[in-house]
Amino acid sequence: MDVFISYSHHDDDVAKDIEERLKAKGLEPFLDDKMDAGTIFTHEINDNLRSCKEVFALISHNSLKSEWVLVEYGAVLALGKHVSPVLIGCTADSLPGVLRNLQAKKYSKIDEVIEACKSRKRTVPDITGEWKYEYRMNDNHRWEGICEIEKDRRDQFRLLGTRKRETREGLFKRVKKPWNTEWAEILPDQKSSDKKLTTEYKMGGFSRGIMSLRIPPQGPFNEFGGEVFLLPEGPKDGPVHGTIEFKKANSHLRKP
Repeated sequence: MDVFISYSHHDDDVAKDIEERLKAKGLEPFLDDKMDAGTIFTHEINDNLRSCKEVFALISHNSLKSEWVLVEYGAVLALGKHVSPVLIGCTADSLPGVLRNLQAKKYSKIDEVIEACKSRKRTVPDITGEWKYEYRMNDNHRWEGICEIEKDRRDQFRLLGTRKRETREGLFKRVKKPWNTEWAEILPDQKSSDKKLTTEYKMGGFSRGIMSLRIPPQGPFNEFGGEVFLLPEGPKDGPVHGTIEFKKANSHLRKP
């Protein structure tokens, strides 16, 4: 699914018009004609939001009246989705704080928004294959291993890796539990020319946190990196944050 249309049910006519225009351009939209702000957290809508490539956020006086609108758009951005605000009868000054830094277009310019969406869809970096990685935690622990990156028919990617932990002696000891991520799309980063892959990181089948990777806009794709935010293992543990670096398996990681 290409575009998730987020809107107030009071703007049904506009939302359905945009839906038809997207279909006419060969794009697959998701539109729930019973949706209003707040229902984004129902299972169906949440699943479609996670699987979409980007979001058209229809900003109107109707949607801005909802107390859930900030929560809804905050969730969209937290998932790393590209967001295109579409103004319906209001100005850019009306944008909620979480969307204030994004470029908004009036509804009369919706065809330009759709063409830009089509252009982004055509450029999906291919990072499949085997990679070496090194992960540095904020407590100075280091991990390394091999990661396989897969791609499905929807241009979604997931990572599957083995890992070794650095011992006090400076050696690396293999850890039995592998790790993997959820399927996710590579999307444009609205703050730079890079693209982003933001996904849930899991170890041993349990969700552990978020991995956010920056992908160069053009190949060859020999290296890239990003950040990992892990959930605490216990109530006394603090948050764990680290940087991760990937290089093609036939290259060498930089050592300190």
